[in-house]
Amino acid sequence: MLADTAESHRRIAAHVEARLADGVVLLPPDRGDTLAERLSRTEVPLVLLGKPPIASLVPYVDVDNAGGAAAATEHLLARGRRRIGMVCGPMDLVTVQDRLAGHRAALQRAGLTPHLAPADDLTRAAGAAATLRLLTDSPSLDAVFAATDQLAIGALEAARELGRRVPEDLAVVGFDDVDAASVTTPALTTVRVPVAEQALALARLLLSRLEGRHTTSVVLPTRLVVRSRPDAAHDCHLE
Repeated sequence: MLADTAESHRRIAAHVEARLADGVVLLPPDRGDTLAERLSRTEVPLVLLGKPPIASLVPYVDVDNAGGAAAATEHLLARGRRRIGMVCGPMDLVTVQDRLAGHRAALQRAGLTPHLAPADDLTRAAGAAATLRLLTDSPSLDAVFAATDQLAIGALEAARELGRRVPEDLAVVGFDDVDAASVTTPALTTVRVPVAEQALALARLLLSRLEGRHTTSVVLPTRLVVRSRPDAAHDCHLE
């Protein structure tokens, strides 16, 4: 059932409250709302994809967003980048908050200060606009970490517009490893999210709840995928 409007939320809640479902897997929308909270008050087992704003609300499956962001930032630091900016995405999203926390922690360990540019949404256009602001305000930046690959692709577009060569002048790293990440120019170094494993963990978590067993939330590891141009021999693929 598609949960994209207030009316659809009412319909889903009525469906569950009428016990027309044995269990619910909810893929929450990007913006917080009360659907998960309302469904959690029913006796129907519920599991979430993605950590909710109140993490103790219901069992969920998520990935290590903070750890992945830290790994991406540490990769840039290991490549000698010391002036790193981040295109964050909307700050009310839990995923963005966690990725920002990981980025901040890695910079703090290196004794560096973050340079942040929140994007209005998670589109390429928003990523390009945020990167333009970031590089205009801090032209000495030599790297950009973006909270998602779509934002990172926007960052590549902004770099081209400003005449910055990637990766020579500006390194760009994303997060999610979407299909487009491997075919950008240059191909994006990014953090891979285990999509299939998340689906399997959600199914197992729901089955455990249906059987009345004790359940805890599941946080899966992410993996940095380093992509390089053919002439950049110092980079490597972590496949």
